[in-house]
Amino acid sequence: MKIGTVYLPVLLLAGLFLTCRRQKTDSQSAVAPPAAAPASSGLELKDRLSEGKEFPRLSVADHLGNRYNLYALLSKPKNVVLLVDAHCPACAEEAETLQRFALRRPDLNVLGISKDSLSAVLAFKKRHGLVFPILLDVEEKLVPDYRRVTFPTLILVGPDKRIIKLYEGGIPPAEAGVLLQTLLGN
Repeated sequence: MKIGTVYLPVLLLAGLFLTCRRQKTDSQSAVAPPAAAPASSGLELKDRLSEGKEFPRLSVADHLGNRYNLYALLSKPKNVVLLVDAHCPACAEEAETLQRFALRRPDLNVLGISKDSLSAVLAFKKRHGLVFPILLDVEEKLVPDYRRVTFPTLILVGPDKRIIKLYEGGIPPAEAGVLLQTLLGN
């Protein structure tokens, strides 16, 4: 009796068993997401950033990699946070309009937030001549699921760091100045 004739069928059976076991484990993990990471409902933006709520405390980064507490940067009586996508034409129009408005309002603090790459954000700022900071939400802590956000999103924050108004979607340039003046009380 040869050793190969005894061990070969055993090895084949063991290999088949392990393969089936691994496929079963893989298919189970593919079907059910782990409990620690629930699927996004897309409502995170409205849950975290709704009128009357305190603006979330989180860390953002500038173009040099310096980290800042975004909550602490909301330092003026009137603050505007603009969520932008560096490839969004409506974001560019709204950012340009907001900048023109803000340059005449020293009491207004404008901060842009993007999850785009640093190079995309810098190119966006240069292309549109923007001088206000656009900080990076690289960890996507402000908006957990950017795929479900309407760009641009304008968030007005008061001196008490509570959200006054959240406006999703592009504001037509002809209406932006009037809308901002109305929302900001002047």
